[in-house]
Amino acid sequence: MPRNKYPEQTVEKILSAAERLFAQKGYAKTTLQDIIDTTGLSKGAVYHHFKSKEEIAAKVGDRLGARVAAEQQQLQHMLPHLCDDPQFFTMEYHDLLEMTVPLYITPMIRQGVADGSIQTESPEALGEAIFLLADLWLNPQTRPTTPA
Repeated sequence: MPRNKYPEQTVEKILSAAERLFAQKGYAKTTLQDIIDTTGLSKGAVYHHFKSKEEIAAKVGDRLGARVAAEQQQLQHMLPHLCDDPQFFTMEYHDLLEMTVPLYITPMIRQGVADGSIQTESPEALGEAIFLLADLWLNPQTRPTTPA
């Protein structure tokens, strides 16, 4: 059998297929055979590069982590400059308020109202206030601050 001249392309093919399958079916429901079938490679070719599904998953996680880290680094460089632009700042906060507060913050406040740990007549307004103040006061990426 001839040697593969481009093993990095084979590894990329395996990892890309595994990433798609894990996203579609979940890790537990994706089998090594699914990955083999999706790539069109032989079982031996896959095992030549990876010992197990667990090793493939670890490499997929490394790739995802590297992508996220690169995006975060780009955002860290851009955010201070973008937040100085009032129009961008307003648009971004409007989008965040419409998505984040109703989906994540307000339900937690409603739970607190139900169990008596939070007292408010308007969970929606409290959610918006908490989100805005926490983000402005506590997020050093948008507004560099000191502990004081």
